[in-house]
Amino acid sequence: MRLNGTQTSLFTNADTWRGKPATADPASGFIGLQAHTGKVAFRNIRIKEL
Repeated sequence: MRLNGTQTSLFTNADTWRGKPATADPASGFIGLQAHTGKVAFRNIRIKEL
């Protein structure tokens, strides 16, 4: 994940149920949003293909 051009987190998918690895299908993947700390809200989420 990048925020304003700075990498803020890195996720390695070890669960094959959550989409294919990028090496098998670059268009596949898992999008994780924080949802474990109580009330959470998101807006203006954009996904950019690199």
